[in-house]
Amino acid sequence: MQNFTSPTVYSWFNVTLDSPVMIAGDTDMWVSIQWTHNAGTYPAGCDGGPVVNGKGDWVWDANDGWIELGGVGLPYNWNIWAHVGIGDSTPPVTTLTLDGTYSNGTYITDVKATLTAFDNQSGVASIKYMLDGGAWADYSTPIMVKTDGDHTLSYYAIDNAGNVESQHNATFKILHAIQIEIKGGIGITATIKNTAPVAVETTWKIKVDNAVVWVGGSKSSPSTVTIQPGQSIKAKDFVIGLGNAKITVTAFQSTKVVSAKIFLFFVSGVV
Repeated sequence: MQNFTSPTVYSWFNVTLDSPVMIAGDTDMWVSIQWTHNAGTYPAGCDGGPVVNGKGDWVWDANDGWIELGGVGLPYNWNIWAHVGIGDSTPPVTTLTLDGTYSNGTYITDVKATLTAFDNQSGVASIKYMLDGGAWADYSTPIMVKTDGDHTLSYYAIDNAGNVESQHNATFKILHAIQIEIKGGIGITATIKNTAPVAVETTWKIKVDNAVVWVGGSKSSPSTVTIQPGQSIKAKDFVIGLGNAKITVTAFQSTKVVSAKIFLFFVSGVV
């Protein structure tokens, strides 16, 4: 038996057993409640009927014992339900998958982290994760990690029986293959260097925003280029314009943004 106090607002509410009750699979189970209330109050709710005789309308009366509501002119059923589950004391198991280009112990691209949890008894209720010591969050979609450096992803799952998986910690490193340096002068020159130990195939794009630009300001590589390990290429855009500009260069998941001043065909103050 589980003691409880009903809320003052008439609505559905849950009563969680402090100690689960084991039931046999070959017996009928009846769930009932016992209450104490003042005259004129209604501590238990009913549906709109019609009554299902011998099923959901039983009530114990101190004078008459067990009777049915339908037998006293109340053709309703009690709004009582019970959640029955398989006894589960085993926590779920979570698997982490990291997707990205991996070379010599380092990811040279963005990394997509996917968490998959499994529980064959009560089922998985939720997956929790924490990236690089931040706040714990509920996992719903793959996590994209884009910044260079060492990363730690912590995670665990909880099943519907309340079992909590032990925390797992996975470490990995990202060093994007492409490093970009932007310089001014007559037009814009971007040096795109491959710092990875493998060749990289990429395209590049130079885009100028904010300033007034009459010539240039949006240029892409005509085709894919291959950059060997340790090698670099030059990407250039001749511009004629005026004003403070934002210059963005992208290549192989890497992006570099700088501010500069454009005066006619000359670009200066790149920072």
